Amino acid sequence: MRDNNEGMIEIIDAFKEGEDYFAIIEVTKNKLRQKFRFGITLLGYSSIKIILQSRPLGMMVGMQYKYFWSGTIGKSEKDHYASIDVRCEVLDKAKSFSFDIAENLVANLRWFKDLESFNDAEELLLEKTFENAELINTLRQGAIIWNKWRAEQEAITAGAINLDLTNVSFSGIKLSGANLSGAMFDAADLSHADLSNANLQKADFFNTDLSNTNLSSANLTDADLQFAKIENTNFTDAIGVDLSKPNNSSKNM
Repeated sequence: MRDNNEGMIEIIDAFKEGEDYFAIIEVTKNKLRQKFRFGITLLGYSSIKIILQSRPLGMMVGMQYKYFWSGTIGKSEKDHYASIDVRCEVLDKAKSFSFDIAENLVANLRWFKDLESFNDAEELLLEKTFENAELINTLRQGAIIWNKWRAEQEAITAGAINLDLTNVSFSGIKLSGANLSGAMFDAADLSHADLSNANLQKADFFNTDLSNTNLSSANLTDADLQFAKIENTNFTDAIGVDLSKPNNSSKNM
């Protein structure tokens, strides 16, 4: 099911900052994913909020919806609006629905869709990534390839902010001291991983396997551990650990 959104732009957020409005989307080019933040109008902001607040596949407490623009554009009966198809996903369910959005927001989305290179929108990048794309691509291939690659380098301090690492197998990965604040590890396998001394502020561990994971001295301030599997997890001297939310699977911490 997840493969069916390949190449689609994910609509992630819209917010107001001061007197201005912004959107956050994720774009995929040549198998590399990057998030972008860009200015939008009030109409664009309202359009995105309507999409993100919709639950067309039913209300499921604690389950995260995702929204992808399919790339189609149609006419709307409203002035200054256009109709687009948005693929809505939750768990193993997915279906496309039509939404009316502001025409200037459509122009923004088309511009990102037509990008030939992320370098053309470098000033709009949300993620502060590793030194180059090679590190990101290597990390996303999982623990075995990453650990081998990192061992061959002279000295690397891994670091990426707001990086999407969902559904990846990181069992046994070595990321001690890494800066991964805001990273999304939804449904990832981090069992037996070494994340000691890592900066994991605001990281998302929703439904993540953290069994036998070393999180000693890690900074977990505002990290989301809801539904995480926590068995024999080492939280020694970790900062900001919050296991107060329900549905954590916690044993022998």
